[in-house]
Amino acid sequence: MIDQIAGISQLLTLQTDEARKAHLQQASNKTIAALLKITQMAQERHSIYLGKTRNRQAEYTAYMASLVASGLSQTVG
Repeated sequence: MIDQIAGISQLLTLQTDEARKAHLQQASNKTIAALLKITQMAQERHSIYLGKTRNRQAEYTAYMASLVASGLSQTVG
């Protein structure tokens, strides 16, 4: 991404509007490709986070249920 930003300075050396447009289009295409990769990575990490959160919540729920059951058995027993 930094290379793309640095590459914008090449616009100053290009001689024609067509060359500038082509350079801008190429930079745009690379930016869109990078954006798609970043979006996919973010979605994957979010899915992993949600899965871990669900598992952690299930563990807490099971632990609390075992504490309640343990407390009842001590109260009754």
